[in-house]
Amino acid sequence: MQRGFVLLGVLFLIFVGSHKPSRAQTPAMARDIALNDLARRDTTIHWPKGFDPATAAQFSHNELLIPAPCEHVFAQMANVTAWPEWFILVKDVRVEGPNKTPGLGRTLSLSIFNTPITAKITEWVPGKRLSWTPETVAPSESSHYHAWHFIPVEGGCRAVTEEVGVGPADKKLGTEGSFYMHRAHDLWLASLRYASE
Repeated sequence: MQRGFVLLGVLFLIFVGSHKPSRAQTPAMARDIALNDLARRDTTIHWPKGFDPATAAQFSHNELLIPAPCEHVFAQMANVTAWPEWFILVKDVRVEGPNKTPGLGRTLSLSIFNTPITAKITEWVPGKRLSWTPETVAPSESSHYHAWHFIPVEGGCRAVTEEVGVGPADKKLGTEGSFYMHRAHDLWLASLRYASE
């Protein structure tokens, strides 16, 4: 089964790579996606102070209908140590501390894009919401907040994920950083749907 998830990720990356915009096209595409993401944002997401998408240097909104109950989709996300089995960009996920069960206030350790990070879970509402803040990158450089919202709809669950970046490094990349974040979250949602079906 894991081979199927890896194959899905590889095929997606090949598709994305074959549709990679030129260096000249990327800024215009990034601005268009950033404006569209901001217009479609989930206004019910609980943003901490300082992470308003309207004023953030980077922002990404992604959503996907997953034909499964939200409780089941959330359970896939809640099983954090299994993420590498179905999401190709993440490795070595573990919950820090003696209690290995993820939840509110717990710290995750993982590698994403081959970069090790730790992240504190700041919201945990089973079946509905999950959010975290990466802690290993100095806030003076990059500061992010990543939120997930699972909404029951006809036909299954509308999974929404949004991320904000507000640090100096995020400002330097600006909408181009949002563009690449958006593409990575598309892959995460497609992988989550595949794992949930």
